[in-house]
Amino acid sequence: MSSNNKSKIKKIKKCENTFCEEYTKKVVKTTMDMINSFASKRKNLDNETKLKIKNMKKHLNSKKSMNEVKKICKVTFCNPSCKGTIYQNNEFPKELENKYSKNKDGKFMIESLKKSRNLLFKGKKTILEDDFYIKLKNKEKLKKEGAISGCAYIDITR
Repeated sequence: MSSNNKSKIKKIKKCENTFCEEYTKKVVKTTMDMINSFASKRKNLDNETKLKIKNMKKHLNSKKSMNEVKKICKVTFCNPSCKGTIYQNNEFPKELENKYSKNKDGKFMIESLKKSRNLLFKGKKTILEDDFYIKLKNKEKLKKEGAISGCAYIDITR
């Protein structure tokens, strides 16, 4: 393995272990704040709604939920060239077709993703600059925090 590949892998691992760890905490906090804000603005919540809120908070803090957020973070912020996403250059990613073709509503999902991709590209050959979507805000801040890509339209923690 070349030293360039080793360096690239090291950067990806650092992003996954450092940036995504912090990102996950921010997503959980942001979501928890939204839930708490919703609950505090509502008076006289019935017991069923209170139970749903309690269960959402419990799920949000679960290992399963945290792992899902980390997985999304890795694909979004630790993914050079945005490989396997609608942001990657060239043709529609085969990874997405393979992933969704097995689902019940897979055909609909694939078509929706292709339409979203066409709206993003609008005839351009690339929508990435330094592995970040060109319209993504806070790129420099994300880079400073350890992100190596920005395969997203927005960053939900900002």
